[in-house]
Amino acid sequence: MLLNKDFTPAERVRLDGLLLEKLSPQHADADFAAVRESADHIRHVFGPDNGWPDAEMSFEENLADLQRHAAEFEEGRAFNYALLSAEGND
Repeated sequence: MLLNKDFTPAERVRLDGLLLEKLSPQHADADFAAVRESADHIRHVFGPDNGWPDAEMSFEENLADLQRHAAEFEEGRAFNYALLSAEGND
């Protein structure tokens, strides 16, 4: 890992009318809606052969992804954030 062992990532960051918040299962409803609405746009963002999100992805699969992201954050392996309005609305 390239991070200093004492590195502590921020769980919330406010920026010019926006809020970055540690991605977690609490964002499940809004995240699932956003992923479904933008699926065609975000598909293949991670490479031409990456088919995420699958057209048939269920809410439960998305929730499992969020649980994994939260665990990765706690373990210091990856840091995913939800991008929200400054008020914290989805």
